[in-house]
Amino acid sequence: MNILIASNSFKECSNSVEISDLIYENLKSITQHNFSKVPISDGGDGFTEVCNYHYQFGGIPLTYRISKPYGDSHFNCSVFYSEETKKLYIESANVLGLKIIPEEFRNPLPLSSKGLGELIKRLEEETFPIEEIIVGIGGTGTIDMGLGACSVYGFNLFDNEKNKIEVKPENFLKAKSLLWNEVKLPFGIKCIVDVDNPLMGENGAIRVFGKQKGANEKSIQILQNGFGNILNLLRSKGLYDSSEFLAGAGGGISAGFRLLLDSTNISAKDFILGELDLQSEIESADLVITGEGSFDSQSLMGKGAGIILNEAAKLGKDVILICGKIEEKLKSSLDKNTKYFELQSYFTDEAESIKNYKSGIRKACLEIAELLK
Repeated sequence: MNILIASNSFKECSNSVEISDLIYENLKSITQHNFSKVPISDGGDGFTEVCNYHYQFGGIPLTYRISKPYGDSHFNCSVFYSEETKKLYIESANVLGLKIIPEEFRNPLPLSSKGLGELIKRLEEETFPIEEIIVGIGGTGTIDMGLGACSVYGFNLFDNEKNKIEVKPENFLKAKSLLWNEVKLPFGIKCIVDVDNPLMGENGAIRVFGKQKGANEKSIQILQNGFGNILNLLRSKGLYDSSEFLAGAGGGISAGFRLLLDSTNISAKDFILGELDLQSEIESADLVITGEGSFDSQSLMGKGAGIILNEAAKLGKDVILICGKIEEKLKSSLDKNTKYFELQSYFTDEAESIKNYKSGIRKACLEIAELLK
């Protein structure tokens, strides 16, 4: 049997490369089948590790010192450069992610994506050739439409007395005018987006994902009103057409970058099935094993494991889903060819399953081996 292992990251546990390795090593030691490993990323946590895995020949990990999303301090951020493709890969979760923002600072209103702009600015100064920057959008703690990053390139906001104000969401509603001069970058920017929610509205990213970034109901309303004001100012400058769709991924980073830095978006589905060549891998597999830390309704909205499940179902492939936990209402709606293994079922609670995820994967693989018999 040809078995494809293509897991996404398990947040709070490990990246998809290690998870795929664990599944592979456990199954290989107890079953006799043909295995192939293709760790995946939808642009969120573990994106650079996946790129490093796929482009490791001629690839170089690099580190840059940039601003944190909160306060005035700086930190070292890692990216990955491929000499083969002349592309540089940035994981926005490493730059602006919840994993680097302490819980007491998780409130999007005073947070800024400025560090991402500093990083891109530094890359302009490098001597090695960069044809394109690929930004994996996901796992961010900021909601500022990437305007903080654009402030590094001269995006400014002014109040009603023409005083410059900081480009942060808490000030968006105070802005009465803005300044922006077109920027020509020496490389293209492509954003990998894992959700198709619009930026604004009831189903918009601000409302849907705001709470997991630390925003309460009052903050969400301030964000909605502030963004509405900024969009009106951008429209008045001819920088935004209200008929345009604004993607909400990464707190609107992909939207702001498209309007101001002429970036393009690529869906996580196209990245996984095309760039990582999962389409052909799934077609040639008899069984597909995928997974992620928490599988819920958002997983089916263009995220890693959901993409694999949907594609495998189209091709009539058998699938095994390994997750830390699965949303209860989804268990009965999974495709008939899909079997799932929930790591937290092996432990007393979620915290214990996270701490002992390696043991949990081992237990799941023992059950899978029995199933394969």
